[in-house]
Amino acid sequence: MPLPYNRPWLMEFADQQWFPPYLRIPVYEMLTYIWTHRIPLLQSKAPYERAAQVLETIIENANSESGRPGSSPGNDDVRVVDFGSGAGGPLGKIERWINRRRNDSSKPPIPFYLTDLYPMPQPTLSNSSPSSSSLVYIPESVDALRAPTSVTSRRHLRTFFLSFHHFNEEQAREVIVDAMRSAEGICIFELQECNFGSAMMILLLAPLTWIFIPFQRPNLRTLIFTYLIPLIPFILVLDGLISVYRTRSPSHILHLANLANLSLALEGEDKVLGDMDWKWEHGAERHTWPFGQLVWVVGRRDWSENNGNVTETETEEDSHSEAEHGT
Repeated sequence: MPLPYNRPWLMEFADQQWFPPYLRIPVYEMLTYIWTHRIPLLQSKAPYERAAQVLETIIENANSESGRPGSSPGNDDVRVVDFGSGAGGPLGKIERWINRRRNDSSKPPIPFYLTDLYPMPQPTLSNSSPSSSSLVYIPESVDALRAPTSVTSRRHLRTFFLSFHHFNEEQAREVIVDAMRSAEGICIFELQECNFGSAMMILLLAPLTWIFIPFQRPNLRTLIFTYLIPLIPFILVLDGLISVYRTRSPSHILHLANLANLSLALEGEDKVLGDMDWKWEHGAERHTWPFGQLVWVVGRRDWSENNGNVTETETEEDSHSEAEHGT
């Protein structure tokens, strides 16, 4: 049975500022490893590849949009701005996957900007994200609820990779409102759903940590807190279960999108933005046998004739049911 939309918002320990860095960093690195590596027998490809395929399609659609006033296809390509990037997550691999394919097609690279409210130190980032001239980590604090002009002044897509569930209801609505004000689109990706199957998959994080930690060049402290005092696998499982609890369904996110649209209308900003219509779609694809699902929700501006509505389509046969529209 679906959980109520306004359920209490539990905290994840590794995201807290007081959480010890010697535990937080291995937790983040393990999550990045899970994103960017294929688990034999359980996965046909790494999860980041599936997300990159979806994002590539979104970028191509945005860049080929011919209805945008004052621009023509190819002259004003979007850039990707990721929020809640932490230590980089899968963005390094995703950027390289997309821009390698663009290079093969003689297209210019897409710039990727990583941001966070509490930016990670550069040495920590370098351990998680491959270096690239098209991949930039912004060292200043960036609030997804009120993106600065350095982000909003250029045509861009906003992405949230395994981070949108960190916002409570009011914050999540404000994130969508801020995206509707200035972004070309918003793309939300989650590796889990709020269901029993995802909770069972999270329990695999403990044995996977014991198996994969040696491949990450751990220091002595990390080894101690993985094997002798297993706090790192414990936090991964505990925070993972909290993430499952906090993850919103596509219908929930569409509900927030309608509330965001209403907020802009009440503030009068829909007139300033020209009664801009937003098109939403969502889909799901298995990334890990048997229950691991990559779920995405994408909202994009519709520059054609519109009436300021929020519309929805499903992109996969195994997508979720129709969204609730503000009810």
